[in-house]
Amino acid sequence: MAWALSVQDGRIFRYLIQPQPRGDRWIALFESELSTAPPPGASPDRHQLTKLPSPVGGIPTFYSHDKGNQTSVEVSEVPGSPDGALLSMGQQLESSGWTPSPANTGGFRMYVKGKSVAFLGSHLGKDGITRVLRLHKPLGVQ
Repeated sequence: MAWALSVQDGRIFRYLIQPQPRGDRWIALFESELSTAPPPGASPDRHQLTKLPSPVGGIPTFYSHDKGNQTSVEVSEVPGSPDGALLSMGQQLESSGWTPSPANTGGFRMYVKGKSVAFLGSHLGKDGITRVLRLHKPLGVQ
């Protein structure tokens, strides 16, 4: 997982790049007003993505919500391995009524519940810390 950041015309653009099992990449863009955005590197003091279960033992390090498309993303540091984190988070989602996609493989998973979609990603950083990405959005929103 990697982040990129750019500032242009009073707006801040944060890009999240998530590797896929087949070698390609999934990229998400989060845009906000520079004047109201948390400073780069600032971490939330609590989990803010409340529409999905929070990772057990997770420490939130990033949160963003795009009001335009109602998409929220949160990244947390978690204990254990990336596979273990995905398994734990997947079990929490399924016990909360989320249905897993039959195509769930590798370090990225998708779940559906009603008119909502949840994405989970997990990655072991070069610093040895496992990070979990949780993304929630309405079905059909790109």
